[in-house]
Amino acid sequence: MMLAVPADHPNVFTGLAMVGKFGITASFAVIYVYTAEIFPTVVRQTGIGVSSMFARMGGVLAPIINMLHNHSPATPLIIFGTSPLLGAVLALALPETADRPLPDTLEDAENWDVRSAPILENLEPEEDFSSPDSSSEKQELQHLAS
Repeated sequence: MMLAVPADHPNVFTGLAMVGKFGITASFAVIYVYTAEIFPTVVRQTGIGVSSMFARMGGVLAPIINMLHNHSPATPLIIFGTSPLLGAVLALALPETADRPLPDTLEDAENWDVRSAPILENLEPEEDFSSPDSSSEKQELQHLAS
């Protein structure tokens, strides 16, 4: 099996590894914030704990997957390359949390898509400051403008 990066270009391989490391670090930081937003209040700490446990399981399995390099050099690269892509595709199915209140109960979490975004719908219309309300204000503004 041929690798996408030629062996005589170690800088390209290192650059790709650094880009991958950056992506992993950024996603690891974001996932904790998103996890806290998606779980309802009553199970939030448990949900974050279970999510953290699975993240640590990935850290435990990483050296074992890397040992597959002895069998086939491409196997760890394929596993470590397809896993984040699969995770990114699955993350697209998660609900949007921007401008939405955090779920308080399990029922709120189950009905996440049914609920509307109350912050956007309950906004009061802003006052129109472009035109003065009384004619005396208009006259005063005209006097000041001339």
